[in-house]
Amino acid sequence: AVGIASSENRWDEYSPWVNDNMDLWVGSTPGVPKGGEGDAYLDFIVNTLKPEIDSRYRTLPDQEHTAIGGFSMGGLISIYAGLEYPNVFSKVLAHSPAVWFAEANKAWRSNNYLLKHIEQGNAPQEVKFYLDIGTNEWADKALPLTDAQGQPYTYPFIWLDGTEAVYDALKTYGVPSSNLLLVVDEGGEHVPAAWNARFADAVIWLWAKQEIDETTSVVTAIPPTETAAAAAASPSPIAAHTPGTEPEEQLSEKVSTAEKGVLYAIGALVILSSGLIFQKLARDYARKNPKQ
Repeated sequence: AVGIASSENRWDEYSPWVNDNMDLWVGSTPGVPKGGEGDAYLDFIVNTLKPEIDSRYRTLPDQEHTAIGGFSMGGLISIYAGLEYPNVFSKVLAHSPAVWFAEANKAWRSNNYLLKHIEQGNAPQEVKFYLDIGTNEWADKALPLTDAQGQPYTYPFIWLDGTEAVYDALKTYGVPSSNLLLVVDEGGEHVPAAWNARFADAVIWLWAKQEIDETTSVVTAIPPTETAAAAAASPSPIAAHTPGTEPEEQLSEKVSTAEKGVLYAIGALVILSSGLIFQKLARDYARKNPKQ
């Protein structure tokens, strides 16, 4: 595993699309767009960083053994990487992906670049996509956005609805159900502790096809759509927008605490040890590819 540190330019680097409405979404200065450098970022990973890592270490460099993952904006760019480089990445892990960032307009889901990209035939059948989302993401923030009826949107709904929409699009446009998993963390917030709690199960599913059982767990695997009757029968804080025509299934907890601890420890050590390599390569790449 190679950990790539994010920078203060993550809004720009983690999206191939430009968002012109960041003042609406995060209250930044009006007229200052963000995004647009995602393709250059992935080009750096695929053609500079990965070859360097493969040359220095005893890796398994083929597509089957190569994955990409991240949280929030990192989840967004990881989904895009799986779509754009299916010959490089066989697995995508997206914790709480910031699907809202890919929205072109001020009307929610009226023109979402990521969803359109999937709909245009960019859903690879051979790539596994793990998506998860909490139901309480950015719940403490106000969102100045309303629907067609003038009703206010909330951030928890936007985060959840966007992730569900990506899951639906991937399934509709060709990704087999066996290569898709959406996990909804009831009460989950947009914080590292929530992603840490879901990480080990995500890794196990991506690499080992972990079985699903119905034992109680902090997370629930959710199918993509829900009928009105099912929504009424299973109320939740956002019941009108929560999916689930098929029976809800609980993610297995067969991974022991010790095993999870080993995964976390290995991940932390690798992130620390790979930081210097990444920084050097990033500086070299920036010198060779200056911004226009």
